Amino acid sequence: MSRSSGQRPWLRGSSRLWLGALAVVVAAAVLTPVLTRGSPLSARDRRWQHDIAYLASGLPRVHIRGLGSVRRPVWEAAASRLEEQVPQLSDGQLVVGLARIVAMLHDDETELTLPRGPSYPLLAQWVGSRLYLIAVPSASRALLGSRLVAVDGHPISHVLAQLRSVIDYQDPGVLRAGQAADLTNAMLLYWLGITHSQGSAAFTVRTTSGRAWAIRVVAGPPAVAPGWHRTRTAAAVLA
Repeated sequence: MSRSSGQRPWLRGSSRLWLGALAVVVAAAVLTPVLTRGSPLSARDRRWQHDIAYLASGLPRVHIRGLGSVRRPVWEAAASRLEEQVPQLSDGQLVVGLARIVAMLHDDETELTLPRGPSYPLLAQWVGSRLYLIAVPSASRALLGSRLVAVDGHPISHVLAQLRSVIDYQDPGVLRAGQAADLTNAMLLYWLGITHSQGSAAFTVRTTSGRAWAIRVVAGPPAVAPGWHRTRTAAAVLA
């Protein structure tokens, strides 16, 4: 999902498909109060339903391989379900829903890209089948090289499964890179229901000495700042 510096949400692939209403909604407020079932559709809900329908009909036309191996009835059913859920979901949850629809393509080349938001000042890298911290804030330098085991109490296996659902991939390497990058995306982790807040989260790690340690990390601008400590190479994680 959001691994770009673009300021408007758009679909990246063989062609760009702009979601105009989505750009306005995401930029304004993520936690729009939802309406009760049976209430008349608000302007916000109509805009979202228009965006979902636009994506469902427009993406197969501009994509170089159409829907690929996805059967059209399955694609349309997924879009229809999301449209029906609009009044009950927050804006962030709807963004996740759109990303999951796009991820059905499994083609490595198409993604729903969001404006940059707050990020956790950590960098994780795969070493074998596990994720290790290769950059941490200076105040937490003792955690450098630690293995990530949970986020806000959710086991890392659960976190990675949730992230996998919003990443359009065919090559497992694309998936692993996307998961490692999205672990720092404060908005996405919140929208997926992994964290309790967009502002901070508890990351549980196992240090190189074998100690389990939970630290609360505050989200900030997405950048590797001079105040960070990081390993020089991936091999240093296990050194």
